[in-house]
Amino acid sequence: MTNRVGRSAVLREEVEADPELRNRLEQHLSGIMAHSSVVITGGRVSRSPIAIGPLTINNTRQARGRFVAAAALLVALVALATYGGVQLFGADDSPGRGVEGVGRAVHPARG
Repeated sequence: MTNRVGRSAVLREEVEADPELRNRLEQHLSGIMAHSSVVITGGRVSRSPIAIGPLTINNTRQARGRFVAAAALLVALVALATYGGVQLFGADDSPGRGVEGVGRAVHPARG
């Protein structure tokens, strides 16, 4: 019995000293259950993988560099697609609106 009382005292001290542990225990004991979710309660993940379904994110310098490179590539592709769309669909190709000397029809009666 004394062993059990000693464990309870140690556990009580740990819960009182750590507010995050107390919060998690309260959530667990309140019956709120979260399934298939990611909960981040502050703090920084350092060199630890985060698994979200089939996706795994590693918080390393190399992984952050790859993420920045992928984001820059995506921005460049969107910019090029926008520019190409404007050139393709926004160009005025109506008759008589060409470059000087090019695209102008010569009327046979005017010579």
